[in-house]
Amino acid sequence: LIITTQVELEFSTVDIIFTDWIKVQFDNLQEADEFDFFELKNIDFELISTLTENADYSETIKVNNYDLTISFFPIEPSKMALELNDDQSLIKIQTDDIPVDISLNFSLHLHLPENKKYLLYTPINKTLTPDQKSRLVTKKIQSLFTPLEFEKEYKKFLAEKNVIAMSQNSAIKKSDV
Repeated sequence: LIITTQVELEFSTVDIIFTDWIKVQFDNLQEADEFDFFELKNIDFELISTLTENADYSETIKVNNYDLTISFFPIEPSKMALELNDDQSLIKIQTDDIPVDISLNFSLHLHLPENKKYLLYTPINKTLTPDQKSRLVTKKIQSLFTPLEFEKEYKKFLAEKNVIAMSQNSAIKKSDV
């Protein structure tokens, strides 16, 4: 679900609105928590408008004299699933999924299976350079890892990636018409 509004919202506000709305729409749905709420600031307004127009379901409600639009987009659960390492302390990330030259809000660690260690490869708020990614691909490193403390940041990364993919698919569908 994407909630769009001109007003900045805190999780507690969204939680109240979302919980009430979701109870009316669905039965037996798992409760949302702070790890399920992401503020996407870098998404273009036209992109959000296009997505809202193409949503499976969209509804606008008034909250404190502001329009708040709730839009539903189905995303394959596997695209948001987290895979953990063997001791459940790190999140596994496919190397192919990591963009280059974009600052990441989580660190990336390289697994050294011979000595069962994880080496910091890219610190938090740094980019994976094209050269670094090329070396990973050349050495057939298919996965990197980030600590569980970055779960929310990684989930936000996945959400943004899926929103962008949906918008690109919408653009392709429009150009085919």
